[in-house]
Amino acid sequence: MMASKRPRRKTTRKPRKSTKKNQGLLAKYSVNIGGAVAAVLALLGLFHAGIVGVLIINLVRILVGSLYPLGLILIMIAGLWLAGFAKLPKIKLRYWLGTVLLVAGILIWLTLIEYVQTAQPVAFVSTNWAKLADDMASANTTSNIGGGILATCLFFMDYICFWGRLGLELLPR
Repeated sequence: MMASKRPRRKTTRKPRKSTKKNQGLLAKYSVNIGGAVAAVLALLGLFHAGIVGVLIINLVRILVGSLYPLGLILIMIAGLWLAGFAKLPKIKLRYWLGTVLLVAGILIWLTLIEYVQTAQPVAFVSTNWAKLADDMASANTTSNIGGGILATCLFFMDYICFWGRLGLELLPR
């Protein structure tokens, strides 16, 4: 005697509980609005539009120094992308790391060029910070700060490791 095949019972879907509450318009589009604001501020900086544009330029100069137009263009692209899609594109880590290393090398090179032009010896980080503070106080962007404060700190660490007293102690005799 063969076993009879039972008819398969269809499973019913359980109703999903809604995890999203009714959000207001501002909360729903906050990332889009933030991206649009960032893009507009970067555009103001690119065109040196008033005191706000100069302030944006000086804030970006802290990070990327003399390459501030490139930094502002990247901020504007990221802001427009966020305004349109509400999330940044997924880029592999190796591309991010390669780009960061390339830009850091260029910024340290710009800092080295500035360092060679100054009278030696100099407290380089504090000198660059004083130049940038003077530019912010006077609302202009005329002083050369090389690759920015972050690149200046990286350059100073390189200087200590390779040319300073610590670097000389590490060299084989």
